[in-house]
Amino acid sequence: MLAAESLKKPDLVAGLRTMILESDPAGVCAALLAMAGRTDTTAALARLSMPSLVLVGEHDALTPPSAAEALAKGLPKSRLVRIPNAGHLSNLENAPAFNAAIADFLQTV
Repeated sequence: MLAAESLKKPDLVAGLRTMILESDPAGVCAALLAMAGRTDTTAALARLSMPSLVLVGEHDALTPPSAAEALAKGLPKSRLVRIPNAGHLSNLENAPAFNAAIADFLQTV
């Protein structure tokens, strides 16, 4: 989940480890089942008319930037922002860049 650079941040790694270990196993199972049962709604993206923001960590291995690019291309009014020095948990790995991207986007809507 984390970019290689983020693995060098002991406080981040320890905090994430704590979150994982304190998660309710039943809740984790329910979330995984829900994700596994999702249907593909990609075709519906073109019908969305509101502005949208697609954020992706530049080193995201779970949902790579290429997948985020495809998502953004399917949304008529989207903005794609790659969060530098971040993997799948860009809000934790590079909070300043993540928060700036959201703040910038909100200024336009």
